Amino acid sequence: MQIEYFIKTFRDLRNQSPQLSSTSRDNENSLYTEGVAYSKNTYYLFYGGWAQDCYYGEFLVKCQDCVDCLKIENSSLCYECVECIQCYNSNYLLKCNSVHDSEYCIGLRNSSSCFLSGNLEHAAYVFKNKKYSKKEYEKLVRKYKDTKSGQQLYDEWLDLCKNLPRLNLNMTQCENCIGTDLSFSKNVYMGFDLVNAENFLYSEEGGFGRDCCDTFLTTGELNYECYGVTKHSYNCNFCVACTTCVNCEFCSRCYDCSDCFACVYLKGKKFHILNKAYSEADYHREVESLKKKLHADRMYDFNLLM
Repeated sequence: MQIEYFIKTFRDLRNQSPQLSSTSRDNENSLYTEGVAYSKNTYYLFYGGWAQDCYYGEFLVKCQDCVDCLKIENSSLCYECVECIQCYNSNYLLKCNSVHDSEYCIGLRNSSSCFLSGNLEHAAYVFKNKKYSKKEYEKLVRKYKDTKSGQQLYDEWLDLCKNLPRLNLNMTQCENCIGTDLSFSKNVYMGFDLVNAENFLYSEEGGFGRDCCDTFLTTGELNYECYGVTKHSYNCNFCVACTTCVNCEFCSRCYDCSDCFACVYLKGKKFHILNKAYSEADYHREVESLKKKLHADRMYDFNLLM
C-alpha cells in the first residue's frame, strides 16, 4: 500500500465518519455526561466513573451523592469540594484527604468536625485552627453560621485558601514519584492527577495501570501517546477514545478490538487496517510495511491523527 494513499484514506475515513455526541458508556439514567462510565443517576457529569447520584461535577471517581465537585474520589455526601480523597459529609473543601463532617477547610488529613481551618492532621472539633471540646465547637459553629451569610462564609474560605502556605506537591502513599495530585502510585515522572499508576511518564488524568507514557485520560498498560484510552486497554499507540483495545495503533473510537491499525468506529474486530479485514499473516506484513514507510517519512507519531 502506498503511503500517500494510506494517509489520505485514513484521514478521509476519520473525518467523514459520524461523530458521537458523547463518549460516555455503560451508564444508567445519566443525562448530559461526557467521558463517564459505569455510573448511575448522574447529571451534567464530565469524566470519571463508578459514580452514583452525582451532579454538576468533573473528574469524579467512585463517588456517591456529590454535587458541584471537581477532582474527587472515593467520597460521599460532598458539596463544592475540590481535589479531595475519601471525604464524607463535607462542604467547601480544598485538597483534603480522609475528612468528614467539615466545612470551609483546606489541606486537612485524617480529620473530622473542622470549620474554617487548614493544614491540619488528625484534628477534630477545630474552629479557625483552634481546638475546642465537642460541645463548644458545635455551639461556636452554629452561632457563627447564624451571623454570617453564605457568601460571607465563602469569601472567608477563599481568603483562607489564598493566605495559608501550601505544599508544593500533593501526594498520597506514593513512592519515587515526581509530579502532583498523585495517589497510591509508584515510579511516576511528571505525572499529574493519577491514581494507582506505576511506571508512568509525562501523563495526566488517569492511571489504574502501568508502563504508560505521554497519555491523557488513559488507563491500562503499555499505552503510548493516547487520549481517552480506557478499561484494560493494552499496548496501544496513538489512539483516541478507545475502550478495551489491545495492540492497536492510530485508532479512534474503537471498542473491544485487537490488532487494528488506523481504524475508526469498530467494535469487536481483529486484524483490520483502514476498517478492512485482513488475514493474520497479511495484517502483520502490511502493518510492518506501513510502519517502516511512516518512520521514513517522519509520520509515525500523533500528528498523523491531526
